[in-house]
Amino acid sequence: MENRIASIKTGPGENDIVCIENLLMKLALASTVIEDMERYIEMTEQFDGVRPDDTEAPDSWALIGMRSAIGEVTHALKCGGWGFETAHLH
Repeated sequence: MENRIASIKTGPGENDIVCIENLLMKLALASTVIEDMERYIEMTEQFDGVRPDDTEAPDSWALIGMRSAIGEVTHALKCGGWGFETAHLH
């Protein structure tokens, strides 16, 4: 029989639990923003630093969302590995 982790306790309260599925969705969001930024940089470099008209960089809200998502996933992984008491110290 396999043991699978479905959620991680991230704090002392009853509602301080995050599902692994939610963490995976946050990573997918962050990955998409990073890929968009890579495409933007590549296209700009191909045109000697001038952005082509049909190329847009990810907006600031996407970058903020990406940073937030990565932070939440990082915190949850620390809680899963060290326990939430220790994770809050780092």
